[in-house]
Amino acid sequence: MDDNVVATIEIIAREEKGTALMGRYLLNPALAGQGLGTLVLKAFMADCERKLGIKKLQLFVFDFNLSAQKCYQKCGFVEAETVIRPNGWKAIRMEKTLGE
Repeated sequence: MDDNVVATIEIIAREEKGTALMGRYLLNPALAGQGLGTLVLKAFMADCERKLGIKKLQLFVFDFNLSAQKCYQKCGFVEAETVIRPNGWKAIRMEKTLGE
């Protein structure tokens, strides 16, 4: 990742109106551990709500990615279900209703 980039987040519209799936969220590794991941995610959620009218965000995180899970939980995401991927990895679906 370019040293000038803090993070990038992919957003995917869902069929359910007002709901979106947060795809890949990549934080510049050189900036990890400084609380920037939480700040970026909170700003992203505010923009999703204010600019895009999104009411609910969903995401998937692998069960072994504890630092990402911690960041998502700090931002109010809660576990909804666990899905076993074809490769045997466990992906946890988390969701957050915006504006809460």
